[in-house]
Amino acid sequence: MNSVSKLFQDLIALLFPNLCNGCGHSIYHGEAFLCSKCLFTIPYTDYHLFPQNKVAKQFWGRVPVNAAMALLYFKKGGKVQNIIHNLKYRNQTSLGIKLGEMIGDRLKTAPDYAGIDLVIPVPLHKKGKETGATTKASLLPMASLQH
Repeated sequence: MNSVSKLFQDLIALLFPNLCNGCGHSIYHGEAFLCSKCLFTIPYTDYHLFPQNKVAKQFWGRVPVNAAMALLYFKKGGKVQNIIHNLKYRNQTSLGIKLGEMIGDRLKTAPDYAGIDLVIPVPLHKKGKETGATTKASLLPMASLQH
């Protein structure tokens, strides 16, 4: 019965493949939301390792923050734009949780984030608040703290 179930799952995957949220190619068993190639090639910032990074500098003189970071670099037309688009407009809430887990994995390796109490999603644009993007973005910090 198990092989019949696997055969049925493979048939469904052939007809309705799960696609990578970064590049749009089919993802394989064991992959979720992003293919292995995208996981290794998307442009990570590594800002969690550098306290005086570009994100932190955006807050200087405005509000007191102990640390600030971004997970990925954004390039118009790139994989990160596809990922954000799928999160915001295709209601991929599980993708938001996956991104939050990725942030959590990186924060665990950075001494500046040890004992962290609060993670706040910051909309990239003032229209984000109006479109509900802030609600979806709030999945990231929840997942990063739980991970």
